Amino acid sequence: MGQVKSRRSGLTKSKANADEKSNYDKTGIATKDDPACIIDILVDDVLLKIFSLLTVFEKVTVSRTCKRWHSLIREPHLWQTVDFWNGCNLHPPWQSQQDEADYTKKLANTTMRILQSYTDSSLRVVYLRASNWAIMRYLINKCPNLKTLSFLSPDQHTPSTCNNVIIRYFSKIRFSLPLQLEKLQLSFVADRKYERSGYIPKEFWIVSIRQFRNTVMPRILQCQNLRHLTLYKCNKISPEDVEILTSGLPKLQEICLLYFINAALEEILSIIVNNLQDLTSLHIITSQYLNNDGAVEYCINNILHELSHRRKFKDLHVTEAIFNPVSFATMTQALPNMTELGLYDCNCVTDEIMTIIARDLSNLRILLLNESGPYTDIGLKALQYHPSLQSLTICKEPRHRPKLSTVVIFETLLSLPKLKEAKLLLRRKSDQDIIFQPYLDELRAVKPHVRIFTQQQFVLGFCSTMYVGMDMRKFIFFP
Repeated sequence: MGQVKSRRSGLTKSKANADEKSNYDKTGIATKDDPACIIDILVDDVLLKIFSLLTVFEKVTVSRTCKRWHSLIREPHLWQTVDFWNGCNLHPPWQSQQDEADYTKKLANTTMRILQSYTDSSLRVVYLRASNWAIMRYLINKCPNLKTLSFLSPDQHTPSTCNNVIIRYFSKIRFSLPLQLEKLQLSFVADRKYERSGYIPKEFWIVSIRQFRNTVMPRILQCQNLRHLTLYKCNKISPEDVEILTSGLPKLQEICLLYFINAALEEILSIIVNNLQDLTSLHIITSQYLNNDGAVEYCINNILHELSHRRKFKDLHVTEAIFNPVSFATMTQALPNMTELGLYDCNCVTDEIMTIIARDLSNLRILLLNESGPYTDIGLKALQYHPSLQSLTICKEPRHRPKLSTVVIFETLLSLPKLKEAKLLLRRKSDQDIIFQPYLDELRAVKPHVRIFTQQQFVLGFCSTMYVGMDMRKFIFFP
């Protein structure tokens, strides 16, 4: 009897499988009569759009689902940009240098397998989380259309943890960067020290001048098509090195020096501006956001005068810079087509500067005033009804008195016709809980498409809340 029952159950299962197969057409795609597999009804274009929103590691997982998805995932346009930061555990709980080395090796092997299996000549942009010689050799020899190579995260805030290994590859005689590169982002964080309590970045060790001159700079100079160069934590670089770089890269248009403190900063900036006639973007971000030690203020009056002769210049971001209204107005009047301006922790942003921005920069889309002052409500009112401003970052209580009025802040935000994003830095909890909340509700009702970031400073760090429409979508804590 047991054998009979088992045979009957087997026949029942085979009949069920046959019924299930009948719901599929000859191509193996589910039909409309099968609600359990409704996702298979989606056309290829819709699935490709969904797959384009996935991270690299999610794409690899999805490719193992079925033959159809496996073939769709291999579409070349899905692999033009490869980001090995997004979707990867950036801060694993390793307790020793050996744990970090094992993690880096494992991630490098995974990276290599993904590159070999899914990418080909279609690869154009790659953000490397970790690297080894095999990866570098593959990018050089197998990716002739590679245009962007970055050892930073896409937000440019986190360096790769294996740059001491990368420096050794730069020193190899047979190593060369892809000569067709147009954008290169390098980090000069060579190693990290550890505390006994766990993995905490205590101190950064910087690449020496000799290493930079003998290994890094000759490789960069080989890329004659380079248009964008980012140097992360390059404090040891000298004005002579900058002179050689800017003179040897005639097509360079964008310079970004991140977390940069150098006693010769003013001289370095003068060399950059004087040598690069086609300069369009200049970012100088000091290490004030890493720590408050060693902050250096520098004067950029001469640089602003020189930039006024660069008709193509559109993007300026500076930290802890000193300038006067006369030199600033000289630049803004000569460059009315500027689209981005970032003034971080600048003590000279007065009402007059704000008036100059509103008067001369009618095409400005992004204005960042993080920790800058001492402009007042009068300067902020000058920005009202700006025709092009899409993103505005202001501090409710700058380090200089008097502090800004909540009413004026939201009147300004409501008056901007093209506003898409606003970031507000709050100093007290009462501002957000009592004063700000009614204005936030009104702003969300009038402009539901505007993204509003509010930051509140505590003793331990910053607490950031992002509002999108009527719902709170993201909560971030910055230690």
